[in-house]
Amino acid sequence: MNIKLNSEDLNSIYYKMTMISEKRLQQVYTLPLQNGSGTVERIPLRNGIELLWFDVTPEESFSLNCHVHYPHLEIFYSLSGSGFWENERNSYEMSTNTSNLLFVQNQKVYAEFSAKEKIIQMELRFDLRLLEHLYVEKKQLFNKQFFCKQITGCPRIRVMMEQMKNCPYTGALKKLYLEGIALELLALHLHRVEQEEIMKRAAVRLSLTDIEALQQAKEVLDHSFLSPLVY
Repeated sequence: MNIKLNSEDLNSIYYKMTMISEKRLQQVYTLPLQNGSGTVERIPLRNGIELLWFDVTPEESFSLNCHVHYPHLEIFYSLSGSGFWENERNSYEMSTNTSNLLFVQNQKVYAEFSAKEKIIQMELRFDLRLLEHLYVEKKQLFNKQFFCKQITGCPRIRVMMEQMKNCPYTGALKKLYLEGIALELLALHLHRVEQEEIMKRAAVRLSLTDIEALQQAKEVLDHSFLSPLVY
């Protein structure tokens, strides 16, 4: 089964779902699966930021085909289940204990989930148009249509996932607690991306230095052949 979505903002993905429960700080939806069951718990944290919990047990493999039209940033982490997702150029495995930082705008993203596996996945979703300070300050990261950073086996991230799933508070305190962890997760992931970019630039500079040294050595050798050393 393939679910097609056209995403103009954070609300767009819910148009093809059915709300089965609504409270002041959260809503629960069912996914339109032909076989199997699936729910999505949505917790708005602040304007432009929301937390989702997917709990899906499909009887057959199903896929999501989403065309994202706005600057969308997302962190998602699988606690169980498997599958893959891809854009026009790259494909990524969806596996447990792997955190994914995804940025996409004006592109299609395709995700496919395996059949008969219980899928539990956390998503933090950000509309960067509503987080202008971040969008402007980190514009060097968001001046492209797509990027993805995967972090595997990070104990700190795993602990934070468990803290969010087992939040000890209710009401406004729950929202405050979850928002704090969400922002810390975002900072952690963006810091990893920035450090990776710094290392890449350092590697490029090192390579240029090496090239210059080789060029100088070549010139010395060329000069030696033209004017042999006198002993």
